[in-house]
Amino acid sequence: MNMQQCPQQKRKKVFSTLVLASVVVLSFTIWLAMSTHGWAQAIPPESIALSTYDQGAPTIAIPFFREGTLFLSHVKKPMEGATTTTEVSRRIIADNVYRLADVNRQTGEYLYQTIEGTNRESVANVTTWLGDASGKVTRVYTGGGYVKLSPGGSYITATDENGMLRIIDLKGEERAVLGKATYAIFSPDGTRLAFLNAIPYSIGDAGGISIIAIASGKTLMTYKPDGAEYIPLAFSEDGNVLYFAAINTAALQNSDPSNQNRVDLYSLLVSEGAVPQLVTTGIQKLPYMDYTRVEYLSGSRLLALSAEDTTWVVNTQTGSVQTFPKVIDVLRVGTGNTLLARSSDESVSSKIWSVLTAR
Repeated sequence: MNMQQCPQQKRKKVFSTLVLASVVVLSFTIWLAMSTHGWAQAIPPESIALSTYDQGAPTIAIPFFREGTLFLSHVKKPMEGATTTTEVSRRIIADNVYRLADVNRQTGEYLYQTIEGTNRESVANVTTWLGDASGKVTRVYTGGGYVKLSPGGSYITATDENGMLRIIDLKGEERAVLGKATYAIFSPDGTRLAFLNAIPYSIGDAGGISIIAIASGKTLMTYKPDGAEYIPLAFSEDGNVLYFAAINTAALQNSDPSNQNRVDLYSLLVSEGAVPQLVTTGIQKLPYMDYTRVEYLSGSRLLALSAEDTTWVVNTQTGSVQTFPKVIDVLRVGTGNTLLARSSDESVSSKIWSVLTAR
């Protein structure tokens, strides 16, 4: 009897060992999948050039969008202490534009989107175009809703109709797939990417923020304390701090039912286990986060957020907020605290641009 049991016991032991080994391999695979993402091709570092403003150009190319038309203005560099400046020239880049999606102050490039086909609600019909300061336009990608342009202008991130976040090069070739995510932003040197883990175009499925190294796909950190919706806004100049917004709707439903889109602003050190620090609370009227333009003013650590016809400048050290009402098309110029903007009271034909000083 015992002689017959020995081979069975050996088989059981071998089987147990194989099961344990399989569990270890599976656990490592899951860990690896969570730590890195699907890189189809290598993503080499970008070369980040000086902006045309920093190179001393006399004018600044600024795209702006109005009632379905995308314009490109060349605006005089403002004089010291001036409160306004004027356009030198303007041209129409495209009609039937859905939106101006992103502006890269560093390269003078911009992304805009059009909708092709009869179904204007489908992300699959959204085409993204890349324009430059000369007015040259290139078709880049079809099927991306929320898109962002990298600092060097070599890549875009796009969230497709299925909620998958992808990194695309300017030939339209896929370089990486990052899973169900949106609101991606690049660090100023183009080496890091932050995004919200969530199924876009749906409600109540937020999965926290991830920050990855673009070259390798390695996850540098995640932050997911409670499943709330966190929107990455901007990195600090060195890429070591992420500023993000927490949509504060639940707490305001009773006290402020007419304006439930206020946000709390946080800073988060890019280090696993770091705890966000509250910068300021209850910034009003950011109705569509993907329409909000954000400028980080590195010299003074100010964060300018623009939505509809208002711009808020947040001091990330003190939490104080400066408000500029009735301004649109806001763009940072140079390396200081100067912002250019158009007055929402002016007609589209006006050639006057306001010069704002952020503090």
